[in-house]
Amino acid sequence: MVTLPNWPSRASLEWAYREWLFAEATREANSGAPKVLAIRSQLAAFFSAVTEGWSAEAIAELMHVKIKQARYLSIQPLPFSPGEEAIGALIQWPIVAWSTPGRRQVVIDYPWRRGFSLDADKEAVALLDLRIARGEFRVAKQFIRKCFRQALKPLLGGPFEAGGHAYYWTPLDDVTVETVTRVASGGIVQCEYWHRILPGRVDKSNQVRPGEELLLRCSMSDLLGVHLTQWECMTEADVPVQAELLRRLVEDFLNAVPGIVAAARNRGASVG
Repeated sequence: MVTLPNWPSRASLEWAYREWLFAEATREANSGAPKVLAIRSQLAAFFSAVTEGWSAEAIAELMHVKIKQARYLSIQPLPFSPGEEAIGALIQWPIVAWSTPGRRQVVIDYPWRRGFSLDADKEAVALLDLRIARGEFRVAKQFIRKCFRQALKPLLGGPFEAGGHAYYWTPLDDVTVETVTRVASGGIVQCEYWHRILPGRVDKSNQVRPGEELLLRCSMSDLLGVHLTQWECMTEADVPVQAELLRRLVEDFLNAVPGIVAAARNRGASVG
């Protein structure tokens, strides 16, 4: 008898992942958002400034709204309940509108723009922009690559490297979790990571074609409605600590995947 593949549909897996994110957001908020806030990024700094003094319930609500807003390939964003649109507007990334009428303002003197007025909760991001421009976060790319690779090796083994990306494949049940890190070659981004969930067994000699992914680009930043997690604000001393943080984030996700896949299968069976 031929055994047919038992992986879930993309729509079911995206649904199950989003449901897991809702639960993860509540857990993260109840713990004080330690994983989100630990990332040395402008987005994390923005989130910290916006939610300063908030209750765990309010932080979880903001995360839930951002999760609702996120776009996927096969499922639609969820509708807002009354008041959620205003909550979601508190964090829009990347920042486009720096100044909002009716909100408290501060003034930043950029070397390239004196007297720049912006919302007070965006000041932390603006100050990081200044520090980035001054070169305070210049760290050798080879050092970042080495530390991140060393941190992930006990968990994922050695990577397959191509085009500046490091690929790791972890088979779980009938799917493969692909973990990708990229040390940026230029610009303000130092490093980034994401996962994909792929059907069947995948490695460097057995790749899926574009469009066959079950879940495309997900990471811890999905709690804030952003599918890609990036670092822009690491000093050299930060890099080993952030590499260990990445290992924990990846391990947590790998531990969650079997439950997400099982929920997706149940969802597929119930709607099928």
